[in-house]
Amino acid sequence: MITCPCGLRYVGMTCRQVKIRIGEHKSTIRCKRAGTRLTKHFIDSNHTADELKWVVIEQVGTERQGVDRILFEKEQRWVHRLGTSVCGLNDDIPWGQFYN
Repeated sequence: MITCPCGLRYVGMTCRQVKIRIGEHKSTIRCKRAGTRLTKHFIDSNHTADELKWVVIEQVGTERQGVDRILFEKEQRWVHRLGTSVCGLNDDIPWGQFYN
């Protein structure tokens, strides 16, 4: 989960090292590539990449079969639980999108 200086949150998922994924988020902010709601907010609000705070809220073993589906479901549960698509920085993703 990423928190911006305003207190808005973003929930994401990755199979890679968290440090690498966070570095990519910081790079898009520094380069001002507003491809996601998260980076657009940081750029529009004049937040810096150094102000990005993050914490791992759940881990899933990546060796498990169907890990992509498991990660997607867990991410969406956290997005719903924390309200980060309504009052946060996640894009609204329909639950059925993964299964189409």
